Amino acid sequence: MKFVRANLLFVLVPLFLLVIARTVFGIDGLYGQDAYEYLRFTKSLDDFWHGGVHPYDFFWPVGYPLLGSLVALLIQNEALSLQLVSVLSTIGCLIYLHAILKMRSERLGLIRFYLIVFFLGSPLVFRSSFLCMSDMLCVFFITAHLFHFFRYRAEAKAHDLFL
Repeated sequence: MKFVRANLLFVLVPLFLLVIARTVFGIDGLYGQDAYEYLRFTKSLDDFWHGGVHPYDFFWPVGYPLLGSLVALLIQNEALSLQLVSVLSTIGCLIYLHAILKMRSERLGLIRFYLIVFFLGSPLVFRSSFLCMSDMLCVFFITAHLFHFFRYRAEAKAHDLFL
């Protein structure tokens, strides 16, 4: 429960911004041909899960559309599911960055506020958080790697080495 309470701000702010972006500004996250290709392949995977034909070859790595199609099984909206993958990746980045900073320094002060303002508020992260693109998922995996690398160096636990 302490983990949830400590990271509640990191969860609520990006989700609130997603609701504002979709309802007020009408941002559906589909910007550029790559986003539409991710959406097409996500729909192909979703069709495959429901007994359809096997999806054709995909030029880009399939991890992002695969996660999007798995989320689409729950919410039945492929475009929103891809946006949710990006927003959830942003939330994961905020949580991992906070954990890295806690590991590196005891003086945290207003670090949650600074992470929201300067990480989430940076133009690249803010834009990538709401687009149907794999950028934030990649940033999430890099941030997770850095966290486990630093924790392995500090504590030398084998599971951090393999994660």
